[in-house]
Amino acid sequence: MRVLITSGKAVSHLGPLLPFAHGLRARGNEVRIAALPDLSGEIARHGFDHVIQDAPTDAVRADFAKRASSVPRESAGKFFMAQVFMGYLPRAALPGLIEFCSDWRPDLVLRESTEFSGLVAAEKAGIRHVRIEIANGESEESIAADYAGEIDALRALVSLSPDGAACLREEASFTAHPQLLDRTVRVSSRAPFRFRVETPREADKPALLDWAPKDGRPLIYMTFGTVAADVSNGKHIYRVAVEALADLPVHALLTHW
Repeated sequence: MRVLITSGKAVSHLGPLLPFAHGLRARGNEVRIAALPDLSGEIARHGFDHVIQDAPTDAVRADFAKRASSVPRESAGKFFMAQVFMGYLPRAALPGLIEFCSDWRPDLVLRESTEFSGLVAAEKAGIRHVRIEIANGESEESIAADYAGEIDALRALVSLSPDGAACLREEASFTAHPQLLDRTVRVSSRAPFRFRVETPREADKPALLDWAPKDGRPLIYMTFGTVAADVSNGKHIYRVAVEALADLPVHALLTHW
């Protein structure tokens, strides 16, 4: 098969897709990865052809930054999802990606959860598309439940009829999140296929690293991804998380990008 993989611009969005890219290529499939120029080096390092997506103009980015500065903290998440991931990024990428799909004719489009030009281009060309879930179930479901208008607006750009986000709800998906930590009620018509969910045997567990505390207390790892540390109205989450653990009999490792 010919498989087109589409990724957001951050390495953290590309990373979950790479095992699939390598696995598909190892099985004799032709694989190309579509992403913004920011990821050229990383894609080349893994030996894949890079389909470079068109980026939004500086004027578009400047206008967004101006509007984003006045968005209340409680609305920031939805604002960024609607305006960036479902807004100026796919709007810029769609024309070139549709042209590429017309010329190369992939048999499958494999995309990560927040990359929507691949979804709409696949729908336009009648190509099967599959989603790799890079977020937890609650976040994944909120996309299909809360952003139907944004998806329909993208569909309208390429003369597709509105479907109320049915293309998302009916999309096959894969997730590495174990069921135990993902009790979200799914509104999608397809449950995600879960992979790598086996609990390792005691003998398979790796030894603690040299720096890890060894007094028997649990070690909790905390991360808020690759964006929170650079968002001024989101930095409070680090303080809240540390304070929540301060009086518990645990060790905590907090990382940020």
